[in-house]
Amino acid sequence: MLAFAAALPFLWLLKRDFVEPLPACLLIATILVGLTPSVLFLFLSGRQQAPLPFIALTGLFYVIFFALPPFFIERGWWTVGYEPLESGLGFGVVFQTISARTSGIVLGGVVALLAGYYVLSVTLPRSVSLVRLPNACSRRRFELLLWLLLALHLAFLYVPALRAVPSLAQGMAPIGYFAAGMIFMSWMRGHLGRIATTAFWALVVPLEIAIHIYEGLITPAVLFVVFLLALYRFVERSNVRVLALAILFAVVVFPLLKVSGARLGDWMSSRAAPREVVRVTTAETPLADVLDDAETIRQKILRRISLIVLLEYCVQQTPEKIPYLAGATMQNLKTNVVPRFLWSDKPRETIGQWFGHKYRILNPDDQRTSINLPWLVEFYINFGVTGVLLGMLLVGAAMAILEWGLLRASMSDVELLTGWSLLFPLIYQESNISLMIGGLVQQAILLFTLVYLMLRLSQWGGRDNPGGAARTAAARFAMPSWPLDLVGMSGVAARRGQKSAGLQAEARLSAHAASMPFDERKMNPGSP
Repeated sequence: MLAFAAALPFLWLLKRDFVEPLPACLLIATILVGLTPSVLFLFLSGRQQAPLPFIALTGLFYVIFFALPPFFIERGWWTVGYEPLESGLGFGVVFQTISARTSGIVLGGVVALLAGYYVLSVTLPRSVSLVRLPNACSRRRFELLLWLLLALHLAFLYVPALRAVPSLAQGMAPIGYFAAGMIFMSWMRGHLGRIATTAFWALVVPLEIAIHIYEGLITPAVLFVVFLLALYRFVERSNVRVLALAILFAVVVFPLLKVSGARLGDWMSSRAAPREVVRVTTAETPLADVLDDAETIRQKILRRISLIVLLEYCVQQTPEKIPYLAGATMQNLKTNVVPRFLWSDKPRETIGQWFGHKYRILNPDDQRTSINLPWLVEFYINFGVTGVLLGMLLVGAAMAILEWGLLRASMSDVELLTGWSLLFPLIYQESNISLMIGGLVQQAILLFTLVYLMLRLSQWGGRDNPGGAARTAAARFAMPSWPLDLVGMSGVAARRGQKSAGLQAEARLSAHAASMPFDERKMNPGSP
């Protein structure tokens, strides 16, 4: 924290000419406030109620997407189009400055979010536990079910017909997180065999990331990595390693993913329009061209994360040109809780399209593109500054309640991963509220029911290797091991060795009992 505070003067030196001193001070204050939960989680974790960084990652989201970009972006990256050209009616996001009003809204929203969270979290009774799931008796059966669940998730990602089913699409996100997270934690605890480890890292993880790059969606791939990093910190408790991995990913891996996505997009464009010449970087490519590519990728990344520019644009438009919407974007909260298979005509989520045209961000002829509506922006365009403060306060309180019920240090790995898989997407508050939380109840019912059935199925047929109370307790708090015989190898040999050792011990006891007098055998309960 002290090192970061010492770096703030250098951040001030990066201030752009369209950011006045007062807005810059407000944004720097937002950075300090937004990073506070991360500092508390990393260095004062013993005082934290939750073992996973739910509020810490949420604060980090507002630092990265709202507070930091004005120090690095260029105003010329945002331009206006006209349709029709002679109309003079522009479309697109433009801004002249990051105003003190906008910076104050961001700071006030983040302070309200953290205030709602911390005030309520310290008052909730920690001794009460709301979620209890049965134990898995058979380690092999439970983990086999996990792999089947993960295979179903990957099939959903790669089969368009499955992705076209709305109810299935809604439930697959937490299911994928849960299955991958459980297997990852098994690997972290040293219970995953070599073949299973190879399958996870050489097959599952690349397939999970590759489909998103192919579709030009880098964000889901990034969130998947952040999800695993949070679990890594939970198991290892090593801040240095987690921070080093996070920096490595942000500086090296994420830009490479962005470059790969851009190159793939160029290749697909060349397939669609063969006459276009697509430039591919090779060893003979001039250095200037490579640097141009790097600058383009930097511009795309910074534009992508500059949600404060969208907020500034909306502050310019509302309420002067567009009146407050008074909750119009949140109407689907009343209907999203009903599954679509029960209500086929349920209203669809089209807020992104509606918002893009309402604020003339999209070309009037564009009927496909959806503009993300972050929670902070949504509160403002509906209810103004007061709505931001009260809305973010309620969001923080709701996050405290959800964390209290679903993320507790006393939970088993299965219970913890179930809750984390449901709550993790809420740290990325970039899409409209009804879209992100409208289906949360359905997702919770689906995932908890599925996990409960998996655990019950693992109890059929008894345990793999019956043991004492110590083994039962260990099974509760640790992920079941991954014997290699699930993929066909050494578990069988291990059980044969155990069986052979047991027969030898039984033979020794029998021989000893045969040499004992009858009365001594009767009094010794350990004798056969």
